[in-house]
Amino acid sequence: MPRFTEHPVDRDTPYSYIGLNGIAYVSDGDYLLVVQSNTGKVFKVDADDGTARHVLLNEDLTHPDGVVFRSDSVVLVVSPQANKLWLLKSNNGWGEGVVYDKIDLESEGYPTSVVSRGRDKIYVLYGIPSVDPLKQHFLVGSLCHRTISSTSDAGITETLISDTSLPENVIVVGITVDSRNNCVLAVIHAVKPLPPFNALAAYGLKSGNRLFLSPLPTDE
Repeated sequence: MPRFTEHPVDRDTPYSYIGLNGIAYVSDGDYLLVVQSNTGKVFKVDADDGTARHVLLNEDLTHPDGVVFRSDSVVLVVSPQANKLWLLKSNNGWGEGVVYDKIDLESEGYPTSVVSRGRDKIYVLYGIPSVDPLKQHFLVGSLCHRTISSTSDAGITETLISDTSLPENVIVVGITVDSRNNCVLAVIHAVKPLPPFNALAAYGLKSGNRLFLSPLPTDE
């Protein structure tokens, strides 16, 4: 059975249609940590061949969304449904891990992303941003269009990537920046009336061109 479809989905939850979501690239091990919103699971995905394994945690997460890998190897995960920030750690390279701390967030708004500065500062964001290391701009994926935008500190926004080769009913549900390869990794999700479809796409930071589109198993 495909690794991403072996866990049950509660169809009564408002986020049941959101599968693979936030991703964090770990350059030291050349792998991705990916959360699955509708099951609360975390997966470790090999960046070269796409092999995935379920990360065993001491508890499931409720609608996990944004993910970031901190400099001290702690993983931060935020949830707009639970309004929580979880802190996770692992002693065996993310074969398994533990939730060792939780922070309740303000109930107002819709927190979907998190970034950190060293070990001391954590910023919870309301959107789906990452940071462009070439310009030090926030990158924001769209839940309405096939675009990724770049926003400066002054609040000026411009479209960085517009993938018109994708169908109109496709959205960007999670992004992260691979600074080593100067590219953006994006989780692509198709919404109705399109059939279920998830994919991992990569785009060049300078060119905005799509480098690859790798289909991922759906849970339907």
